[in-house]
Amino acid sequence: NNDGYSSNSSSSSSSNSYDGNNSNLSTPGDDFTDSEGNTYSTTVVDGLVWTTSNANHSTYRDGTPIEHITDYQEWKDATIGAWTYYAQDGTLGYGKLYNFHAINGRHDNDPNTENKVFAPQGWRVPSLANWQSLSEMFIYGNNNSGSASALKSTTGWTVFNGTNHSGLNIKPGGFIYGESSYTTANDSFLNDIENFSQTTTQFWSSTQNGYSAAYSLLVYNMEMHLHYLSGTNSHVNYSYTDINQSDIYGNSNAGNYVRLVKDAN
Repeated sequence: NNDGYSSNSSSSSSSNSYDGNNSNLSTPGDDFTDSEGNTYSTTVVDGLVWTTSNANHSTYRDGTPIEHITDYQEWKDATIGAWTYYAQDGTLGYGKLYNFHAINGRHDNDPNTENKVFAPQGWRVPSLANWQSLSEMFIYGNNNSGSASALKSTTGWTVFNGTNHSGLNIKPGGFIYGESSYTTANDSFLNDIENFSQTTTQFWSSTQNGYSAAYSLLVYNMEMHLHYLSGTNSHVNYSYTDINQSDIYGNSNAGNYVRLVKDAN
């Protein structure tokens, strides 16, 4: 559906012939421009059209503003949709980080008010099934490092860049931890600690896991993992994707990026 919120459809990857080298499973799609003038390139993968950069709009589909929050404590306590920039720097080019209230279209605290729609007309937020199907298309070997490499851009990552065979061109951009035990005012909400923005990024799905969490896709470099190479122990970077659970309520709002998706036909 194109309601801008959810879809549980998942295309089959049974015909997957990806071997880590071929890039013929995706093709460029048409560009589109949202109502705020943000222009996005797209890629077509297995019957779905994906944007190749992160959502960057600041209003819901009907033009209602999504709140912009720059204070960490206010972000943690937010009960309505909000967006912010990683490290509070909009010049980094990562797009906007959103809390899950924005994905749900929760724009006020009146339970009788109908929620807004997050995505522009004709688009939606990918479901968990959409992210899983996409990742599975590019898995090869005994782990999902192939999936991570195919989703990642060819530049911008610390040491381990990707092949971008998916066309999604995922760049590192950090994210905001939802758990207060992991994030302080001196951590990733306001600063780029330990080059965090160059090693990892995370995306919302529209699929909730109960009341307090939603599923997200984490793409990251596992740095300094010990591997046995040519008879010697060596530290190398390792790229990985994982389905994560991000906190969405109760003084623990996570902040993730969003890709938009729609059916190709």
